[in-house]
Amino acid sequence: MTKNLKGFVEILIVVLLAVVGIWIVGSFIVGPSFVIPTPTTESTPNPTENLPRDEDLRIWKTYRNEEYGFETKYPPSWFILPSSQITSFFSTDPNNGGNLSGFQISIISNENHLSPKDWWFDQNQPLTEYNQQRYDQFTDIIINELKGIKIMPDARPEGIALTEVYLVNNQWIYQISMSDDEYKPNLNEKQINDQILSTFRFLQTDDSWKTYSNSQYRFEVKYDPQSPPQENTSNETAGQFTYQLLVNFGTNPIKFPHGYILRITSQSLEDYKTELIGHNTDKIDSQVNYTINGNTWTRLNYQIFLTTDYVPITTAIINHSNLSYSITAGSEDINQILSSFRFLNEENIPRECYVDNDCSQGICEFIRTCGVPDEMCGNPGKYSCMKRCSSQNDCPSYQNCSDITRKDKSSVKVCVSAVPRAQLY
Repeated sequence: MTKNLKGFVEILIVVLLAVVGIWIVGSFIVGPSFVIPTPTTESTPNPTENLPRDEDLRIWKTYRNEEYGFETKYPPSWFILPSSQITSFFSTDPNNGGNLSGFQISIISNENHLSPKDWWFDQNQPLTEYNQQRYDQFTDIIINELKGIKIMPDARPEGIALTEVYLVNNQWIYQISMSDDEYKPNLNEKQINDQILSTFRFLQTDDSWKTYSNSQYRFEVKYDPQSPPQENTSNETAGQFTYQLLVNFGTNPIKFPHGYILRITSQSLEDYKTELIGHNTDKIDSQVNYTINGNTWTRLNYQIFLTTDYVPITTAIINHSNLSYSITAGSEDINQILSSFRFLNEENIPRECYVDNDCSQGICEFIRTCGVPDEMCGNPGKYSCMKRCSSQNDCPSYQNCSDITRKDKSSVKVCVSAVPRAQLY
């Protein structure tokens, strides 16, 4: 090794020892966090980093409007301006120079319960050539099983892309306007607007719906208070249009909010098909089995002409205890109605007794009393104590000694105030 090289190595060793010494001293002075910083490079902004992902939806906020029955999610960084019938969501602060692009929901009256397309057509009379072109440009859209229409208006501010969606629920039209600033693609407004739209839903009305219960046929189902039940009963057991129970939910069920028709008959599935094709529709579009809450229904899907257009209708049929239960409703409502339907078990029936031993002078039996033999009463019925009798002398003057049929199909004489309906099946 030359003298000069030897000197260079000695200097290098001294420098390294000095650096190590400084690091050791620094560690004692400022603790283990004392490190020599490494250089970093500035990252390039990712234009998709703001795109909402499924896991991001968990931190999104939820806007819920009880008055008009809807809710939707939106990013926590967006700004919301709710008002009576217009709710707006903006990607930037509208009170601090924001661009006012985003997602807007407007609530508009629809007293005639028109479809979105018919409502738009009605609002734009007389129909100009321009509006006719817009009308023809509507496309169908489905959002969370909600059917609506969509259009991209050509009249819009410069640099703003605009899409309009129309949905209907009860007596309201929901106009959804989605706008995005084409000059600021980094905001990802279009993608986020689409994601907000995908979370839009009408509130389940089960909480506000009432329950119709019938202990004679042992079932219950929920209905919209705006479409109250109207019962009709018959004792006929044969013929194409006969029924044992007919309940119309709404004066004109198909036109009323969430209205429907419930019917109990002895008809077969083929009888229903023959009746529908002969009097309601030209054909059955599809037949599918649908299971919900342990009940398997046969759904017949078809269309009927209503006012100005064809409307999709579903008749769902289920057999129970040798009877056919059918529900006919708009195809958009049928799932919600069927989800609330259930057959009543023994424990669901009101009772003042459980077994015969609970009754000192008689039997414990389910009964409904009616004024005349051919009348089917509206009272729900319950398990009650009934006094046994062998003749009229065993009963008070205001009661009759009558035969009834018990649940186990046996007959027994009891004192009743009117004609009993003791059969459970």
